[in-house]
Amino acid sequence: MTTNRTGRAWTAAAIVMGTILPVAAAEAQEARAILRGTVRDFRPDHPDFGIAATGGHFAGNVGLSLAGQTRPTLSQAGFLVSSQWRDERADPIAPHLFNSGAVGVNVVSAPTFDNKSFADTYDPTVGAYGGGNVGSAPAFPTGSLMPTINAPTLGVPFVNSYKRVANRQTTILSTDVFCKDFLVANGHVLYIDGNVTAHVTESFKIQNQARLELLPGATFTLYINKVCTFQDHAFANMNTADYTLFRIFNLGTEPVLIQNQSEIYAHVISPDGLLYVQDGGDFYGAATAQSVFLQNQAGLHIAGVPNVCGVAIADTAGASGVGSSLITSQDTFGQWFRDIPGVNASTRHAITLDRNNSGVYEYLDNAFAPIDGVLYGNGGGAHNTSFTYEISATLTYHACSGQYIWFEGSDDCWVYIGDQLGIDLGGLNAGSGQIIELDRLGLVDGQVYTVRLFYAHRAGTVGRFNLRTNVELVPEPFGLAAVSSPYFD
Repeated sequence: MTTNRTGRAWTAAAIVMGTILPVAAAEAQEARAILRGTVRDFRPDHPDFGIAATGGHFAGNVGLSLAGQTRPTLSQAGFLVSSQWRDERADPIAPHLFNSGAVGVNVVSAPTFDNKSFADTYDPTVGAYGGGNVGSAPAFPTGSLMPTINAPTLGVPFVNSYKRVANRQTTILSTDVFCKDFLVANGHVLYIDGNVTAHVTESFKIQNQARLELLPGATFTLYINKVCTFQDHAFANMNTADYTLFRIFNLGTEPVLIQNQSEIYAHVISPDGLLYVQDGGDFYGAATAQSVFLQNQAGLHIAGVPNVCGVAIADTAGASGVGSSLITSQDTFGQWFRDIPGVNASTRHAITLDRNNSGVYEYLDNAFAPIDGVLYGNGGGAHNTSFTYEISATLTYHACSGQYIWFEGSDDCWVYIGDQLGIDLGGLNAGSGQIIELDRLGLVDGQVYTVRLFYAHRAGTVGRFNLRTNVELVPEPFGLAAVSSPYFD
C-alpha cells in the first residue's frame, strides 16, 4: 500500500473490468516533470485580492467549457459547497461530474411524453442503439444543476451564411465556421473532417433529407444562439453512432428541435432551452436541458452505463449553500490570468513534480510563495500573498488506465482537460481538495489533450499548492504565456 491521490492509502493500480492494471510502467516514466507557467502579482488595492475573510469552497463560478478560449470566464452562477460531492472511493469530485449510478437526463423540470412517445437507454460501449442493445427507461433527475456555457472565440472571420443546398451533392468541411445562418438541405451530404467548431448566431438547420456525417477521427462542436433544427428526414452523425463526437451547446432559450423522422446522435447541453423531439424523430446520446418534450411517436434513447471502465459508479451527492465567492465582477475576474499594466505584473515560474515509488508525480507545498520579495513585493508582510498562477501542459489519454489529476489548494483552482472543466475549486476554500479521473470525461483513447491549471491565492496568509497525478504531463514552453517584460526571471 502507498499514499497518493487524495493522500489516503490505496494500491497504486486501477481496477478495470475485474483485473488490476498498473498505473504506468515505472521504467518508462521520467523521474520528474517540470511544469512551466506564469505568476501574476496584484496590487494590494485590487478588490479580489488581499482578502482577510474565508468565503468557503464554491463551485460553478466558471464555465464548464473554455469554449475555444485559453482562460475561464466568470459565470457568477456559483454556489457554496456546504458538503462535498464524492465518488465511489469517497474522494471529492466536482459537483457537475456527479453520477448517482443511474443512466439519466439532467433536467430542471419533469419531461413531457405525448401521443405514443417513449424513452429508453442503450449501452454505447456495445455499439449503436437497437436490437439487443435496448435498456429500460432513463431517470430524469429534476432540479439538476445547469452548467454555464461561454460562446467560443474562433480565429475565423464572421460570414453571413454557410449554405450547402445543392441537390444530392457533397461538401467537406474542415475549418471552423462563424456565421449568422448555417443550412444543409435537399439531400446534400456535409462531411466533417478534423476537429471542427461552428458558432452560429441565428439559425442552424439540417433539413430535407440532408445528412451531416463525420469522417474517421473527426469531431463537430456546435454553439448555437437561437434556432437549432433537424427536420424532414434529416440525419446527423448516424454514420458513426458515437454521440460523443457531435456536441451541441445551446446558448439561448429556444429548443433543440428534432422532427419529422429526423435522427441524430449527439450530446446536447441546453441549460436554458428544451430538447424537443416530435413526429417520429429520434435522438440518441446524452442531454442536459431545462426539460425534454416528446410528441407524436418520438423516441429518446439515452446512452450510458452506470460504470466507468467496468467499475460501478455510485457517487454520493453533496449539498449546496449560500455565500459569496468574493469575486467582485466579470471585469475584475478578467484581470486574473492576463497581463494588465498597472493592475498586475508577471513573471515566469516552474514547479517540479517528483515521481514516487508508485509512479505518481507530486508537488506538495504547504507554504507556496513563488514571488516573495519580487514584483510588487510583500507589502510589509512575511510573504507576497496576492497572485495567480497558470500552467499549460499536454497529456496523452490512455483509456481505462486509471489516469487522474488531484489538487488541493488554499484558494481558487480550476483545471481543464481539453476544454472540459475537471476540477472546480472556486472561492477561498481553506485547503479543499478534488480529483478528476480522466475516464469520466469521454476522451478519445490515444489523443493528446491540453491541460490548463488556473490557481489564485487571494487571502492574506501563506498558500497551499499540492498537485498529484499519475499522468505524464509534457510542459509547454514559457513563451506561450504573456509575461511582463520587466519581470523576466
